[in-house]
Amino acid sequence: MKSIFNILIGIVILTFLSCEKKEMKFTEVDFNSYKMKVPSNWKIADAKGVDSDVIYIITGKGDTINSDFGTYSEKFNETVKVFSIEQKLKYSKMNLDTSSIVASNAPEIDESQGTFLNEYYFYKTIDSQLAKIKVPKINHNGNIGISFEQIDKSDNGLTIQGKVVDDEEQKLLLKSFETIIFTKSSIR
Repeated sequence: MKSIFNILIGIVILTFLSCEKKEMKFTEVDFNSYKMKVPSNWKIADAKGVDSDVIYIITGKGDTINSDFGTYSEKFNETVKVFSIEQKLKYSKMNLDTSSIVASNAPEIDESQGTFLNEYYFYKTIDSQLAKIKVPKINHNGNIGISFEQIDKSDNGLTIQGKVVDDEEQKLLLKSFETIIFTKSSIR
Protein backbone atom coordinates (compact mmCIF):
# COMPACT_ATOMS: atom_id res chain seq x y z
CA MET A 1 0.00 0.00 0.00
CA LYS A 2 2.83 2.35 0.91
CA SER A 3 4.59 1.70 -2.43
CA ILE A 4 1.40 2.55 -4.40
CA PHE A 5 1.11 5.79 -2.43
CA ASN A 6 4.77 6.64 -3.21
CA ILE A 7 4.23 5.89 -6.90
CA LEU A 8 1.15 8.15 -6.98
CA ILE A 9 3.09 10.96 -5.27
CA GLY A 10 5.90 10.51 -7.82
CA ILE A 11 3.44 10.72 -10.73
CA VAL A 12 1.85 13.88 -9.31
CA ILE A 13 5.27 15.52 -8.85
CA LEU A 14 6.42 14.55 -12.37
CA THR A 15 3.17 15.83 -13.86
CA PHE A 16 3.53 19.13 -12.01
CA LEU A 17 7.15 19.57 -13.07
CA SER A 18 6.43 18.78 -16.72
CA CYS A 19 3.64 21.40 -16.79
CA GLU A 20 5.88 24.22 -15.57
CA LYS A 21 6.90 26.73 -18.22
CA LYS A 22 10.59 26.73 -18.92
CA GLU A 23 12.30 30.08 -18.40
CA MET A 24 13.22 31.66 -21.73
CA LYS A 25 16.97 31.97 -22.23
CA PHE A 26 18.25 35.36 -23.37
CA THR A 27 21.37 36.12 -25.41
CA GLU A 28 23.13 39.48 -25.47
CA VAL A 29 23.38 40.85 -29.01
CA ASP A 30 25.76 43.66 -30.02
CA PHE A 31 23.96 45.97 -32.45
CA ASN A 32 27.08 48.20 -32.84
CA SER A 33 25.52 51.28 -31.21
CA TYR A 34 23.86 49.40 -28.39
CA LYS A 35 23.58 45.97 -26.82
CA MET A 36 20.35 44.24 -25.89
CA LYS A 37 19.44 40.81 -24.57
CA VAL A 38 16.88 39.00 -26.72
CA PRO A 39 15.40 35.51 -26.48
CA SER A 40 17.87 32.94 -27.81
CA ASN A 41 15.49 31.72 -30.51
CA TRP A 42 15.12 35.20 -32.08
CA LYS A 43 17.12 35.95 -35.25
CA ILE A 44 18.97 39.13 -36.26
CA ALA A 45 19.16 40.40 -39.86
CA ASP A 46 20.98 43.47 -41.15
CA ALA A 47 19.11 45.85 -43.42
CA LYS A 48 20.34 48.68 -45.59
CA GLY A 49 19.66 52.08 -44.07
CA VAL A 50 20.36 55.30 -45.98
CA ASP A 51 21.31 57.51 -43.05
CA SER A 52 21.02 55.16 -40.08
CA ASP A 53 21.83 51.68 -38.79
CA VAL A 54 18.80 49.50 -39.52
CA ILE A 55 18.50 45.99 -38.14
CA TYR A 56 15.61 43.52 -38.16
CA ILE A 57 14.89 41.32 -35.19
CA ILE A 58 12.80 38.27 -36.11
CA THR A 59 10.89 36.81 -33.17
CA GLY A 60 10.44 33.11 -32.55
CA LYS A 61 6.95 33.30 -34.08
CA GLY A 62 8.15 35.23 -37.17
CA ASP A 63 7.16 38.80 -36.27
CA THR A 64 9.61 41.48 -37.46
CA ILE A 65 10.88 44.17 -35.11
CA ASN A 66 12.69 47.11 -36.74
CA SER A 67 15.66 48.77 -35.04
CA ASP A 68 16.68 52.20 -36.37
CA PHE A 69 19.65 54.07 -34.86
CA GLY A 70 20.47 57.46 -36.35
CA THR A 71 19.67 61.14 -36.64
CA TYR A 72 16.20 60.67 -38.13
CA SER A 73 14.98 57.84 -35.92
CA GLU A 74 11.21 58.00 -35.31
CA LYS A 75 10.18 59.95 -32.21
CA PHE A 76 6.70 58.50 -31.38
CA ASN A 77 4.93 61.85 -31.76
CA GLU A 78 1.63 60.38 -32.99
CA THR A 79 -1.49 62.40 -32.34
CA VAL A 80 -5.11 62.21 -33.46
CA LYS A 81 -6.97 65.47 -34.02
CA VAL A 82 -10.36 65.21 -32.32
CA PHE A 83 -13.26 67.43 -33.36
CA SER A 84 -16.48 68.16 -31.53
CA ILE A 85 -19.58 66.36 -32.75
CA GLU A 86 -21.00 69.77 -33.73
CA GLN A 87 -17.93 70.53 -35.87
CA LYS A 88 -18.21 67.21 -37.66
CA LEU A 89 -21.92 67.81 -38.31
CA LYS A 90 -21.15 71.30 -39.63
CA TYR A 91 -18.54 69.92 -42.07
CA SER A 92 -20.95 67.21 -43.15
CA LYS A 93 -23.61 69.83 -43.97
CA MET A 94 -21.01 71.59 -46.13
CA ASN A 95 -20.76 68.33 -48.15
CA LEU A 96 -17.20 67.70 -46.95
CA ASP A 97 -15.98 64.15 -46.51
CA THR A 98 -16.13 63.52 -42.76
CA SER A 99 -15.49 59.76 -42.86
CA SER A 100 -11.98 60.13 -41.45
CA ILE A 101 -12.85 62.79 -38.86
CA VAL A 102 -12.74 61.65 -35.25
CA ALA A 103 -15.32 63.38 -33.05
CA SER A 104 -16.40 63.26 -29.43
CA ASN A 105 -18.33 65.17 -26.77
CA ALA A 106 -15.04 66.15 -25.09
CA PRO A 107 -12.58 66.67 -27.97
CA GLU A 108 -9.90 68.58 -26.04
CA ILE A 109 -9.77 66.00 -23.27
CA ASP A 110 -9.88 63.02 -25.64
CA GLU A 111 -7.12 64.53 -27.79
CA SER A 112 -4.85 65.31 -24.83
CA GLN A 113 -5.40 61.83 -23.33
CA GLY A 114 -4.73 60.05 -26.63
CA THR A 115 -8.11 58.35 -26.42
CA PHE A 116 -8.20 57.48 -30.13
CA LEU A 117 -4.60 56.30 -30.46
CA ASN A 118 -3.95 52.56 -30.82
CA GLU A 119 -1.18 52.60 -28.19
CA TYR A 120 -0.51 53.65 -24.61
CA TYR A 121 2.68 55.66 -24.06
CA PHE A 122 4.91 56.00 -21.01
CA TYR A 123 8.44 57.11 -20.17
CA LYS A 124 11.15 55.07 -18.49
CA THR A 125 14.86 55.59 -17.86
CA ILE A 126 17.02 52.82 -19.32
CA ASP A 127 20.83 52.96 -19.17
CA SER A 128 20.56 56.55 -17.89
CA GLN A 129 18.66 57.59 -21.03
CA LEU A 130 15.02 58.68 -21.22
CA ALA A 131 12.96 56.26 -23.31
CA LYS A 132 9.39 56.55 -24.58
CA ILE A 133 7.67 53.17 -24.73
CA LYS A 134 4.46 52.33 -26.54
CA VAL A 135 2.30 49.24 -26.12
CA PRO A 136 -0.97 48.33 -27.88
CA LYS A 137 -4.16 49.27 -26.04
CA ILE A 138 -5.87 46.23 -27.51
CA ASN A 139 -4.01 43.00 -28.23
CA HIS A 140 -3.14 42.54 -31.90
CA ASN A 141 -4.10 46.16 -32.75
CA GLY A 142 -1.23 48.60 -32.64
CA ASN A 143 2.54 48.59 -32.34
CA ILE A 144 4.95 47.94 -29.52
CA GLY A 145 8.17 49.90 -29.37
CA ILE A 146 10.73 52.04 -27.61
CA SER A 147 12.20 55.36 -28.69
CA PHE A 148 15.22 57.18 -27.33
CA GLU A 149 14.80 60.61 -28.90
CA GLN A 150 18.36 61.70 -28.17
CA ILE A 151 21.24 59.59 -26.89
CA ASP A 152 23.10 61.83 -24.43
CA LYS A 153 24.18 64.96 -26.28
CA SER A 154 24.44 63.39 -29.73
CA ASP A 155 21.97 63.96 -32.55
CA ASN A 156 21.30 60.22 -32.74
CA GLY A 157 18.19 58.47 -31.56
CA LEU A 158 17.12 54.85 -31.37
CA THR A 159 13.73 53.44 -32.22
CA ILE A 160 12.86 49.75 -31.97
CA GLN A 161 9.30 48.85 -32.93
CA GLY A 162 7.03 46.40 -34.63
CA LYS A 163 3.60 44.86 -34.69
CA VAL A 164 3.88 41.80 -32.48
CA VAL A 165 0.83 39.58 -32.61
CA ASP A 166 1.76 37.12 -29.88
CA ASP A 167 1.16 38.31 -26.29
CA GLU A 168 4.05 36.28 -24.87
CA GLU A 169 6.47 37.76 -27.41
CA GLN A 170 5.30 41.28 -26.50
CA LYS A 171 6.25 40.54 -22.89
CA LEU A 172 9.63 39.20 -24.00
CA LEU A 173 10.26 42.31 -26.11
CA LEU A 174 9.42 44.61 -23.19
CA LYS A 175 11.81 42.57 -21.04
CA SER A 176 14.47 42.97 -23.75
CA PHE A 177 14.01 46.75 -23.78
CA GLU A 178 15.00 46.80 -20.10
CA THR A 179 18.42 45.35 -21.01
CA ILE A 180 19.49 48.02 -23.54
CA ILE A 181 22.99 49.36 -22.93
CA PHE A 182 24.47 52.01 -25.21
CA THR A 183 28.05 51.55 -26.37
CA LYS A 184 30.64 54.28 -25.88
CA SER A 185 30.72 54.98 -29.64
CA SER A 186 27.00 55.83 -29.68
CA ILE A 187 27.39 58.37 -26.87
CA ARG A 188 29.42 61.36 -27.98
